Amino acid sequence: MADLQEINFVLHGPNGRMGATLHLPRIPLSGTPLIIWVHGFKGFREWGHFPHIARWWAGQGFAVLRFDFSHNGTQPETPFEFSNLEAFGRNTYTKELQDLLAVIQQATTLGTPITQYIQPSRVHLIGHSRGGASALLAASRSDKIASVVTWAGIGTLLRFSPEQLADWRVQGVTWIENTRTGQRMPLFSDIFTDWETHTRDYNLKHAARALQVPYLQIHGSLDTTVTPAEASALHLFNQRAEYLEIPGANHTFGGRHPWTEPELPAQTLEALQASLTFFNKALSTHL
Repeated sequence: MADLQEINFVLHGPNGRMGATLHLPRIPLSGTPLIIWVHGFKGFREWGHFPHIARWWAGQGFAVLRFDFSHNGTQPETPFEFSNLEAFGRNTYTKELQDLLAVIQQATTLGTPITQYIQPSRVHLIGHSRGGASALLAASRSDKIASVVTWAGIGTLLRFSPEQLADWRVQGVTWIENTRTGQRMPLFSDIFTDWETHTRDYNLKHAARALQVPYLQIHGSLDTTVTPAEASALHLFNQRAEYLEIPGANHTFGGRHPWTEPELPAQTLEALQASLTFFNKALSTHL
């Protein structure tokens, strides 16, 4: 896939700069469908096998946009590192939703860094983990989205432990460890205050029920980070949605960081093939 084009640039949104990479198929056309890849908590666009996943999609004729949320802790100059822990600690669900809606707008508006290369016929979202929640919330608020796929998507935003709540009440910050880098990463009370303020607006079950576009949930049977039971509970609120559980798959479908293997994991390929079939069906019904 060495002849597939990849363009790096910086997007500007309501909360600051967002590093981005656009992958183009061999013959990009004005009507080429675009997939926006949405990373999750402690994720970033260069994590593990995410770039390889994007190249796989480009090989299937899709354009793919990977981007970093403005407050995910990386910076455009340091896309592989959590170099801005203050921003990481101040991230909120609202910031991520605003960021994604801004990216969608720029992907469908002429004259932006994205549309100077491609004018997509359809925009699809793939959200991993917490990125699945952002994708679901954005799709229920934007008329630009043709379909949504979540990989290991969370079923609720209420994910705070009693210890974290106590830390926020007493000192306004709690700390988590990045086992990969050894960093102590702050989480300020901003995210809990944001959740309290928007509990009704950001209810994922309500968003799933209200979704008007095709929706596929893909989950691993061995996911201990977001359990299949959590995903199944969300699926109950949209019976039109499709649900696939991949036997033996974990939260990252076999991926890890860094990814140094020449091929994608078998569970990732299974998720990709299922997503491709789903997107093609969604495209054919909207022709």
